[in-house]
Amino acid sequence: MNFLNEEDKPVEGFQAKWLVRLDGPEELLWPSVGPNSIGVTSLPVNTPIKISTVVFRAPSADGSNKMSGSKNPVVKMGRKTPDQVFLNVKREFANFTFRLFETREECLTFIATGLDDWGTLNVEPGSSAEVVKQAYYDLSRIHHPDKKTGNENTFKNLTAAYKRLCQ
Repeated sequence: MNFLNEEDKPVEGFQAKWLVRLDGPEELLWPSVGPNSIGVTSLPVNTPIKISTVVFRAPSADGSNKMSGSKNPVVKMGRKTPDQVFLNVKREFANFTFRLFETREECLTFIATGLDDWGTLNVEPGSSAEVVKQAYYDLSRIHHPDKKTGNENTFKNLTAAYKRLCQ
């Protein structure tokens, strides 16, 4: 997914991510606008929130929007990536737990099971592709729907986690 910059041209490399808040009050509001904006105003608990690149109007170094001695305004646009937005949210609400995910499916799986992709496959975060593959094969033999010990939902979660980690 690409985002448009101020000239309506795609900005490469800025993928949307998904944020989930795990604790605290049912509803939490983000009050800031302008450079402090994060693109959303409501941060409900246990709900996937899409975080995109935020483009905002940035003031010049002297705090104005005009060049010195000029009557023409110079509009500077600032940009925050989803990772920067995530850090802003964590800094503003340090008492609450937030998680950031690459895909909505991973976020929904985490909300339902409490496990991220690494936890679903019982491997340490950052494990090699070979370790992930072996863990997937071992668990899929146990949880395959055609086996007596099988569970279709668990198998689907394992397969989705494996695909996301091996991309």
